[in-house]
Amino acid sequence: MNFKSFTLKAAIAATVLAGSTLAVSPAEAAGLKGSLTFTGEAVATPTDIEFYLLNGQADPANGRDIGRFRVGVASTTGDFDPLDGTRGTIKDLTGIISATATNPPAFQAINNFLSFGQNDPFNFTLTAFKFVNERFYQFEGFFADGTIGRGELTTQAQLGGVDTYSASLIATGEEIPTPALLPGLIGMGAAVLRKRKAEENEQAEAEV
Repeated sequence: MNFKSFTLKAAIAATVLAGSTLAVSPAEAAGLKGSLTFTGEAVATPTDIEFYLLNGQADPANGRDIGRFRVGVASTTGDFDPLDGTRGTIKDLTGIISATATNPPAFQAINNFLSFGQNDPFNFTLTAFKFVNERFYQFEGFFADGTIGRGELTTQAQLGGVDTYSASLIATGEEIPTPALLPGLIGMGAAVLRKRKAEENEQAEAEV
């Protein structure tokens, strides 16, 4: 292999490496910032949460397995200020895993876990939800624009009725990674190498 070929391969490797770094690193300060707080009613266990409607009733049997929540006013900040006092829907959860579980199964993402309406930029897709200890859960996911969000949910026991819950969700300002870019970069680099190898073989045959 001559020096020119070696240089080409090194350049391709550097390009692929740079591409993979971009693909797995979240964009800096690219998305939503601030905190979203909300409250509602629910029946919660370490493995399941049934979110209630705002009238204190469970979602009917022929419903969509959702509850409703109220957005806080004084405690909602940043880009979420326009949501002060509004209402949204939240989807029920089953099969919640303990935060201390070893080798837990992969979590099935829940699209529009929190929803404010069709195609709303504040809709939130859930990618993890864990039971930490009695009445305390942690969760994470991303908003419709791709901004990563991390939150906590706490339930409060009520006498003679269902429990209430309060939750806070913080937007990190970072977008979810885009690893889908990496296969394309690798494929492009491989194609250049194949083309270069073919040219080298043709040149070698011509010199024989």
